[in-house]
Amino acid sequence: MLTRGEIRGTQKGSKRKIRAAAISSGVRRAPFLSCCFLLVIGAFLTLAVSELHRSVEFADMFVVAKQIEQDGAVSANSLSRVASMPAKVVAGGYCRSDIVMAAATIVLTQIDTENQANDYEGWLSAVTVADKFLQHALSCMPTDSNLWLRLAVVRAVIAEDPQATAQLMAQSVKLAPADQIALLARLYFWNRFSEATLKNSEPMVEQDLGLLFRFGDPSQIAQEIPNVGPALIPYIKRASTSLSDARKRLFARSGLDIAKLP
Repeated sequence: MLTRGEIRGTQKGSKRKIRAAAISSGVRRAPFLSCCFLLVIGAFLTLAVSELHRSVEFADMFVVAKQIEQDGAVSANSLSRVASMPAKVVAGGYCRSDIVMAAATIVLTQIDTENQANDYEGWLSAVTVADKFLQHALSCMPTDSNLWLRLAVVRAVIAEDPQATAQLMAQSVKLAPADQIALLARLYFWNRFSEATLKNSEPMVEQDLGLLFRFGDPSQIAQEIPNVGPALIPYIKRASTSLSDARKRLFARSGLDIAKLP
């Protein structure tokens, strides 16, 4: 049998072994945690450098897009300098929102600056690039109503299919049913679409116009459609039937006299 002293000695030895084992385990864990921390830091640094590289790569595109958004125009040389960048965005699979939106501005401006009658090939190329880019943009940002609107417009420019255009416009309406900026953007294009497209989109046209004419800023509405297209006139008249005389006078003072529409 062990004496009490021997028992106490054995217990102390066991405790020392347990403490030594715990210290050894802690020493083993510390380098592992340090390695994990360094790996995380390294990953963040790599990502930051990558994003910085992309910002530098598309710096010219950001500048030109901002100029277009602020001034509504840009020189042909500036636009030509960044013309290939939207294709790079698609090829690289880039989905960063600022890159996508800047590239969208560029491709749409390219369509506006091309003359279909004088340079059909150049116009067709610009439209094809825009269509491909907007499909990529929507894969990145499927809840952006403005991108759905732009794709609808580009498809209508290529060959206006009333049913297909109405389906794309429906997505824009669904995602931004009451946002004034989105409503005004759609109003501009409702005014440019054909009678057949408006007929296929009738509930959406009426919803948009109803909200705008009841609650929108008359001066901004008149600014978006300085010349009302004949296809849209019946819809505007229907939207205005419930307006007060005071509200109609506000529109007339802003340049859209509903009473004088044919």
